[in-house]
Amino acid sequence: MFGFTPYGPYWREIRKLTTHELLSNNRLELLKNTRVSEVDSAVRELYRLWTIKGCPKGGVLVDMKQWFGDLTQNIALKMVGGKPYYGAGEGEARRYKEAMRDWVRLFGVFVLSDAIPFLGWLDINGHEKAMKKTAKKLDTLVEGWLEEHKKKRALGNKNGKEEQDFMDIMLNVLQDAEICGYDSDTIIKATCLFDN
Repeated sequence: MFGFTPYGPYWREIRKLTTHELLSNNRLELLKNTRVSEVDSAVRELYRLWTIKGCPKGGVLVDMKQWFGDLTQNIALKMVGGKPYYGAGEGEARRYKEAMRDWVRLFGVFVLSDAIPFLGWLDINGHEKAMKKTAKKLDTLVEGWLEEHKKKRALGNKNGKEEQDFMDIMLNVLQDAEICGYDSDTIIKATCLFDN
């Protein structure tokens, strides 16, 4: 992932790519409609819940922490991979949510082998095994998204510039490029995980 890469040629190239292509003011302005539509659909979903479960005089309890978390995650995923987080593909959304929850939890875990490297073979508490399992889950999910984008491109289903997500842009820019020994697929997957 770009955020954890040591400074060097790879870091400079990916930083240039993300700042000029992915996170430029123009690109963020083009993706404004995505953010607005996701907020609109989330509010509509709240209204739908209120009409089904509530009544005009009563209310419906909403876990706002969960609601804002889902909204933020949905906006990020829509901008990165063009995929909704909730509302469609419940199985994939659940797997993604679980993998990201594990990643965040493991990110803050103290691993003894980080402090005392020669004890790495012990894998006390199994954190290293859990990290590898979570990395595999995330890689499998993002690989699936990347393959979907490649299939769309192969079918000539190229979207207009305003509808391109980060993966589309990176596929256009990198097209079988190799940066510092990494192939374009690896670079795209790692950068999309960072951006997300």
